[in-house]
Amino acid sequence: MKATLISPLIARLFEPLKSSALCRYYYDFDEGDNYISIPNYSVQVGDVIRVKYNSTDLNSGYFWRGSASSFLRQWTTGAIYFEGGSAKIDGVVATSLSTPLPEDGQEHEIEFTATTAFVLTAILTRQDSFSNGVLGCFYDFGINGDRFYAIGDNSTVIVDSVSGQNGTLINGDSNNWQNKCS
Repeated sequence: MKATLISPLIARLFEPLKSSALCRYYYDFDEGDNYISIPNYSVQVGDVIRVKYNSTDLNSGYFWRGSASSFLRQWTTGAIYFEGGSAKIDGVVATSLSTPLPEDGQEHEIEFTATTAFVLTAILTRQDSFSNGVLGCFYDFGINGDRFYAIGDNSTVIVDSVSGQNGTLINGDSNNWQNKCS
């Protein structure tokens, strides 16, 4: 009998530690002209780019853009649209302009494998002043194990924790940094 009473008490003691460990900052992109500029990265054939996101409306924004017509974005129909490689959503092979990008408010991961070389210059952006920017929380952006941007910095400096090639949040709003717990 004592063990059954003590166990819930011990669990409650550790609850604050458990919940604080699951909190982090996210930048909530608001579809405007904010984006992340990164030092150029030469993507080679076979390189892998990964990003996680959580959104209920991606707004046809670009996850990234590169030279040589290589990009990944949401098309106006809600489908994933990419060129210059192959993609998976949550580990499942995606077809460009056909496979829908989930917009359910849950965490999802996109993995892109390059089939052509290109230079990556910006992430979480828009095509031009006439198109939409991304909308939602994007994080854990990694490039081939050479760079990793957690995008949880609560700052305009977006730290690359692997190689020190930090990015910059352009046109960001400090009110869009949110501390969220899962």
